[in-house]
Amino acid sequence: MPDAGQAWAEPAQASGGQPAVSTANLPSPPSAAAEPTDPALLEPPPRLPTAVFAFEAAGVDPDLSQRLEDEMVAALRGHRRLALLDLRDVLDPVDPGLVALSQVQEMLEQARGLIESKRAAQADKILEQAVAILQRELGHVGRPEDVGETLREALGLQASAAFVQGDRPRALDLLQAIYNVNRRLRWVSRLFPESMKDFVEEARTRLLHAPRGGLVLGSTPGGAHIYLGGVKVGQGKVVQDSLPVGPHYVTWVRRYRRPLTSRVLVLANQSVELTPALSRYGADDPIARLEGAEALVGKSDMPLPFIEAAKALRAELLVLLRPQKQDSGSLRVSAYLYDGRLRTLRKQASQSINLQHPERDMPRLAAALLERVQLDAPMEAVAQAGTPPPAPRSNLQPQGKTRWFWPVFGVVFGAVVAAAATDIAVREVRR
Repeated sequence: MPDAGQAWAEPAQASGGQPAVSTANLPSPPSAAAEPTDPALLEPPPRLPTAVFAFEAAGVDPDLSQRLEDEMVAALRGHRRLALLDLRDVLDPVDPGLVALSQVQEMLEQARGLIESKRAAQADKILEQAVAILQRELGHVGRPEDVGETLREALGLQASAAFVQGDRPRALDLLQAIYNVNRRLRWVSRLFPESMKDFVEEARTRLLHAPRGGLVLGSTPGGAHIYLGGVKVGQGKVVQDSLPVGPHYVTWVRRYRRPLTSRVLVLANQSVELTPALSRYGADDPIARLEGAEALVGKSDMPLPFIEAAKALRAELLVLLRPQKQDSGSLRVSAYLYDGRLRTLRKQASQSINLQHPERDMPRLAAALLERVQLDAPMEAVAQAGTPPPAPRSNLQPQGKTRWFWPVFGVVFGAVVAAAATDIAVREVRR
């Protein structure tokens, strides 16, 4: 009897003295173990980058479209095959703004040292750059109020530099700007030299009794959030009365438009009206492509503007939301799932959304949109057609070069030849 640990059985003798080898019950040698062919044991495919965009309905607050968009992203985030993109981070990342603020703080410390060492002219040049950066970044960070306080500090150091150089009129104008940011002005050693204490007190008394003026603020397109000195004062059209005269910093922030900050002069006993046009994010702004092609939503072949927008966003799937009708506190929203890999509309669904609690209804719309949709459909198309689908115009890596493409292709193609149905199992992932 062979040893219990023996891997191979002894061959039987056939007629003619030649061994007759039966392979029916022979185990494979350990060194020749077959590769696993169960798709469930393969590495899971990468998640599909997915962008969600909500069109704006005429006469509806643009923030409502943003909320619908956010709620759809939240509803889809738990899906194990999707990697949700935040379009705001793609178009206007917050991190560079925060890095710029860190650089500004270093510039302010450098300027402070120069003022103390009687090199105010050099400090002034650095402070001009710092104020320009702050003005540019006021609307690009999550808390404009924080930028407003940093701006106030930079203006204070500028006033000190002007005072040290003997330019008192300019120093007074800068103290006026400091006061206008948040209606506070007092001497502090961190901003002003000891010799400036009486000048600051005189300026404060003068500013408290100065004439007042007003601002009427809007935007094109409308619906922007409006900040004064980094503090939000309203949305859409804003009227500000009894403002101190002199320079004020006004910031406009609107979804998918470049934030804008302007230094505005308030004149005594006058009301200045400003309605600036808020620009796009460059000539190839993907949101502009989507908005310009809204009439094409619902076409079975993915329209070229949608393909180009998905490419710019580095998204393989595009979910478009279109509010259609508002009635008694609800909004009818249609959702469209476009697949940039196949350049086709995979599914559409509609749902009545409660305006007060869209978070209750959006999960149902998300579920209906993905119901019975096989997100690995391009692989199925390859196996059935025998030729790959047209390559999307994208910067993404071709599927044939990904590390899991050929193992899965072999399994799926072999399953088709053998007429056996195989489901590709994927593990749960999150963004």
